[in-house]
Amino acid sequence: MIRLTYFFILFFFAIISFVACSKSVHEVKQERNMQEIEANLKPYTALKEHLLTEYKKMPQKDKMKLSSSLSKMRKKVDEDGRVTWYRDRSTPNPLEKTGILLYIGQFHDTLLKPNIRLCVQYSGSNWLFVRSFSVYVDGFRYYFPSVEWKHGNADGKVWEVYDECLQLSELYGNQYNIMKSIIASKKAVLRFEGEYGHRDYTITAKDKAAMKHVLDAYMVLLAESKGIASLQKYYFVSLKKFV
Repeated sequence: MIRLTYFFILFFFAIISFVACSKSVHEVKQERNMQEIEANLKPYTALKEHLLTEYKKMPQKDKMKLSSSLSKMRKKVDEDGRVTWYRDRSTPNPLEKTGILLYIGQFHDTLLKPNIRLCVQYSGSNWLFVRSFSVYVDGFRYYFPSVEWKHGNADGKVWEVYDECLQLSELYGNQYNIMKSIIASKKAVLRFEGEYGHRDYTITAKDKAAMKHVLDAYMVLLAESKGIASLQKYYFVSLKKFV
């Protein structure tokens, strides 16, 4: 009887040790996942935090001027009711030709701050298979080493689209400020560089005005939103449930 009791005691402590070790492995796995998420999302969260700091430093009169920018936006809620998309009233959806635009996405069912996205599209009768693009702003070149392009074709036309969130990083720089440079420029040329050569598109005054409206509206939405600027904080809460 004593031996049996002793056996059960050892068995009980073995289970406790196993659970403790398993918890430790779980925590290590969670920490590694968080580090990976933070690294991937840092360029986007860094931009939001930078802009929030910039907004707080603005004089009140400048904030009042920005407040009217939302009235220049066209709003559309997606079919699932999860996202409200904002784009300038002058901008077609989708782009009907070669061009550049900015737009905003505000998710309803998360605690996140809104995102601002850059969409660049090449459209023509022949494929370029674009690998990257550059913007020449008054002679100065901003290079976008983009890696993902969506392709489509219809009615004898092809299109190649780059669509990503603006970011702030050592590799890409402050893309928000690059957009502001385009808006303020005398001449800005968008160059698509692909397997079958390159194509140029001169960014028009109408394009620049639309981009400015969206930048201003984004600053307002970002400041008014009660969401979290740092996405990794949100994902940390989510990961604790699943990792």
